[in-house]
Formats: sequence, structure tokens, C-alpha cells
Amino acid sequence: MPAHQDKLACRKADCRFLDLVQKAERELALLDLQLVDDAEDAAFLGSNLSLRQTEDVSRVETSVEVPTDREFDPAEPSASLGDLKRKREEADVSPALPSFEASSEKIPSPGSSENVPLTRQQRRNRLRRGDRKAKAASVQSKRRALYRKAELVALELDPTSLPHSSQGYIGPTASPKSESVAEDESVHEGPLPAGVDYLSHPRLLNLVRSGYSVVPSSTEYALFYSFALPASNLFGYFISRPSLFLDQDNRIIGWRVGIMGGAGNEARWDEQNADLTASLETLARNMENRQASAPGVPRGEHSWAHWGYSYGGGERRPTSRQQTKQERTWWGHFLDQPAYINTTQTILDSWKTWAPNVLSDYTQCHQDILERLPTLDRVHGADPDSILPFASLTANLGPQTVCQAHRDIKNKASGGICGIKTLGPYNWQLGGHIVLHELGLVVEMRPGDIIFFPSAVITHETIPVSPDEKRYSLVWYSAGGLFRWCDADFQSLRNWATQDPTAYNAHQEKGETRWTNGWKNFSTLSELVVQSERISAAL
Repeated sequence: MPAHQDKLACRKADCRFLDLVQKAERELALLDLQLVDDAEDAAFLGSNLSLRQTEDVSRVETSVEVPTDREFDPAEPSASLGDLKRKREEADVSPALPSFEASSEKIPSPGSSENVPLTRQQRRNRLRRGDRKAKAASVQSKRRALYRKAELVALELDPTSLPHSSQGYIGPTASPKSESVAEDESVHEGPLPAGVDYLSHPRLLNLVRSGYSVVPSSTEYALFYSFALPASNLFGYFISRPSLFLDQDNRIIGWRVGIMGGAGNEARWDEQNADLTASLETLARNMENRQASAPGVPRGEHSWAHWGYSYGGGERRPTSRQQTKQERTWWGHFLDQPAYINTTQTILDSWKTWAPNVLSDYTQCHQDILERLPTLDRVHGADPDSILPFASLTANLGPQTVCQAHRDIKNKASGGICGIKTLGPYNWQLGGHIVLHELGLVVEMRPGDIIFFPSAVITHETIPVSPDEKRYSLVWYSAGGLFRWCDADFQSLRNWATQDPTAYNAHQEKGETRWTNGWKNFSTLSELVVQSERISAAL
């Protein structure tokens, strides 16, 4: 018996199936849980659907009736929830939006005091406006769910005490080897913390025995019960809780995200990472002038390639990174890959969720520069809704990307952030971790995980992987000099000092204030919750 006929027979035999489908649809529409992921979030948070009604969220009420049994014909092989949705679309109504009746609703006609019925296009426009509000409310609801899911790593760190340049734009020029977090050459002995495999790389074992804390992968397998699944009500998938790194004031100065929650997202996530890894390997094979470090250089003994734009080294204005014609062609192929585009959207969404003020600062600088220099290369597409405001992208081409302890001192320091995505395959429990020395953390990085932290002032390194494994990474960042160029009225400091010495001197005197205030751009979890509630209330 064909698969679809087998499912059809099950539907006919279970007379309660239609009732269950209708009940699930009513509950989803009533609570604005339009996606299965939302219902799963509610179950994951340990709450049932009725408890979600107590949230202080602006909900869009629905007056749409769920189709009756006569509209759902089990005899049709394609009869499913998708058919119900298509029937609603054909009727020009949405299950989560208010319904408008042309016969009763009227609007004033321009130039006339008489009321006229709404046209079909006017009804659609109103539905679209309602749809935008519903989507915005759904985004805020899902963000609040993430706030409750997150795992907090509380630290006793005052970030303003970290080494930095006098003006706060870039990191310290001193080598991290001169600091207390220098690479420890001594060998530590003793028991291992729970969850650390004794077969892990010796560097990892040494760090955890010396007092470093391991931030394990927060991915776990969860089982759920759903009325909306036709084949089986019981299903499961992997969920990754975001891990947030908090300073002494509970500000989120870094975080790690992995597999996004949702039925079937694990397979899609793995497929996307596999496609991105294949694209990165293709890029590596076609780079004419791949840069490689000599042994002992902190960046690591692997090759890499840059894309985007930067500023520094005595330049008068930001410039694109030099590329040959062939390299530009292959970079273009890589940036157009759906896997890369989806990755940049994931990074942007995560940035909006955990550090919106930092994102706003980067976006303003990025837009100001591109308005004046529109030909600069950028790490994102042309879609205005998907602008990732990092200036540069470094592809670490491996095949074993392993970095020694270092700081990326030219990146933005105060209020700065960088994003790193690791790719495999490699055994992420035995190696491939990212070490954040000033935080005292060893962070597990599953292939595909993304971590954000201020790389200009946080000394970081990578735990090596096995010789037979591969590890790549993509790093997004912006040079601190770009922000200095914008603050200097879009010119070099030398020109600014000559043209407007008064403004230049006032700017230079505020270096320490600029450093301190930059860290205030990072949000606390309570500030994010309040901001989300205000947005929802304004919808």
C-alpha cells in the first residue's frame, strides 16, 4: 500500500482525528501560536497553552471559524492541514487576523461624505497591516521564550578593567602573553569535572584542572506530544539553549547559540552546515593567494582569506580588501550560497535578540560609511531587511583551524563584538573548544555553533582537534578604526586635528569615558524583557 494511502487509512479509522486537528487549530489561533515551534516552546518551558494567555502580550483576536467536517474530505489523498490553510487563503482570510466584511465595513470616499464598501484591495491592505502586527507580536513572544530558555553563566568580571587603548576604539597593543591569562606551560593534575572526557585534548584537560569552567553544549533531546501531527502524536528533536556570559553587572557581554528549536530543525541545521562546509572547501581550493601563518604565530598554522572592508594603517578612508579577479568571483559564489545567506540571517536574529543596542551602534556606523562609499565590499546581500552590519569576514580555511592565545586588537573594543561560526566534522566533546581566558571559560562548540564575544579585549584560543579531523570557521567583525573615522567627521584624525582642533581635542579627552560608556550598550536580561514588553504593548 502506498505511503499516502496508508496514512489515509489511519485517518479514516480514527474518527477523533478531525476533532483533534480542529482543537489544535483553535488553540493555536486563540493564543497566536501560528507555528508549531511556538507550541513546542510553550511545552518546553513547562507551561500549557492556557498559561500562555496570562502573558502581557498584545494578541490579535480572531473571529475566523475553523472549517467544519464537511470542508475536510478524508477521501481526498491530499487532505491535510495544508488544505485547510489553502481554503482559508482562497477565501481571503487569515486564521490569526481579524475578519472584515465588505457588506458592513465602509470608509469615506475622497471628496464625498458618503460611505462606500471596502474594495478587495483595501481589505487585503488591512489584512497585511494586521499580518505585520501579528508577525511582530510573534517575534516578541518567541524572544521572551528564548529569554526564559537561556542558560546564564554568571561571572565576577568588570569589563572596564580589561586592557585597552587610550581612546577605547581598539584593544591593547601589549601581547596577551604578558598578562596573567598567559598560556600556562605548567602541567596540572587532579580529578576532572563531570562531563569532561579523559580522552580530550591535553590542553583542555590542563585548563579545567587549573580552574577553568567548561560551558557544555546545551543541546538536549526533547519529546513532545502534539495534536497537529497526523502520523504520530509523539515526536522529538534536539533543542539548544542559548548560553549567556554575564559580567558583574549582569550585562550580556557574550553568548553562544546552536541548533534552533523546532520539529525537524536538527536535520535542516545539519544540512545547512554541511552545505556551508562544502562551499567553504570550494572557496579554499580556488583562492589564489591564501594567507598562511608561520609556525608559532598566534593566528594559527592554517590558511585564511578575507572579504569586506576595513580602515587603519594611515589610510585616508575605508577601503575594500584587495582581491584578484578570480578571488572576487569565487567570493561572490560563496556569498550567494543559500547556506551562507541563512547563516547571516541567523547571526542577525541572534544579535537583535541578545545585544540590540550594540547592533544599533554597528548598523549606524555601517550605513554612514556605505552612504559615502557605496562601492565598498560587504559581507551581506542587498536585501535591506537582512543587512548584517559587520564590515569584514575572515574564512579560516583550515583544514584544521586552531588558534593560539591572542586578541584581535584592531577590532572594535568598547561595545564591540565579533561572531564566530565553527564548521566540521570533528568531535566537539574532545576538542575544538574556544577558550575565553579573562572569563575563565572553555566553551564547547558543536559544528555549526555560533559564539559572540568582544575579541579585541578577550584573550581567546582554540583547543586542537584530532589529526584526522577537519575544523573550519567563519569570523565576522568590524575594525575599531571605522568607528573612529565616523566620529572624526568621516576623515582621518590627522585631517580632523588640522581642520577643527577644538573638536579634535575635546574628542581625545573623552577616551576613558568612551571606553566606559561603550560597555553600557550591552543589555541585561531584565532590560531585554522590559524592552520586548514595551514593543508588544505598542503593537
